[in-house]
Amino acid sequence: MNLNLLNTFLKVSELKSFTQAAKILQQPKSRVSRNISQLERDLKIDLIKRTTRSFSLTTDGERLYRETKPILLKLLNRVDQISNSQNDIQGTLSLTGPIDIGQTILPKLLNKFSSKYPKIQFQLHLTDHYVDLAGMNIDVGIRVGNLKDSTMKQKILAKAKLILVCSPEYLGKDSLKFSVKDLQDYSIISFYNENQTDPLTKIYKEHKIVPRFRVNSFPTIKNMMMQNMGIGILPDIICQQELREKKLIQLLPHWSYQKSTIQAVYSNSKNISPKIRAFIDFLIEEKQVFQDLT
Repeated sequence: MNLNLLNTFLKVSELKSFTQAAKILQQPKSRVSRNISQLERDLKIDLIKRTTRSFSLTTDGERLYRETKPILLKLLNRVDQISNSQNDIQGTLSLTGPIDIGQTILPKLLNKFSSKYPKIQFQLHLTDHYVDLAGMNIDVGIRVGNLKDSTMKQKILAKAKLILVCSPEYLGKDSLKFSVKDLQDYSIISFYNENQTDPLTKIYKEHKIVPRFRVNSFPTIKNMMMQNMGIGILPDIICQQELREKKLIQLLPHWSYQKSTIQAVYSNSKNISPKIRAFIDFLIEEKQVFQDLT
């Protein structure tokens, strides 16, 4: 049986009016009348005696109203409870992102989000490797670069660019006089992982430069440069404070490399959970955190 038809019947019986029931149900009166007729055909009984001036339930109609009303109300209340619990932001939110973003930006964001939604628990998986969100049952990924999986939705948060930096103590000369050819006179800390290689690789080949260190972690590269161990590239989003405090300096400021997109990636499903929707909306509201660093 279509429970919508039964709900319409109960409302008409309670109000003793098709017109009033239509208003409450926010439906045309004609549809309410059709629903009652359809219910009578399904049950093969008459439920309402209709005349131009009177309205009354038949004996079968009285019995149906009396015996089904408490059952249907209980069912509808239970459905409402389930719906409300879905709208209550709670549960475990699993996230993934690059190590550098996880160490620099995510703690601040998660602190603010957890204060807003205290019933949320977090599971954070930081890696510079590609992660299959569906395969690892991860709710949201923060990714840098072009979206590979077209089945996922994305929300762009900011743009990041790579810059060439080192400590002023290590360089020991005016950074404005530094040229590409000078790279061969210093230790180079090169970034690499399975998804991305140092964009200076072409320059290394042209000038026969062999990097002394190859590291798959930008935070580690930054720490090595802070220890005066060499020159390397870093995303501008993780070294703005060090640049402002002159603990690091930018070399070859006119050297440019294509900006990378920072984006939130999540399921393409139309029925994503309230916790995921809340976090995506939160990231969009707070994306200035990313943009302030770029």
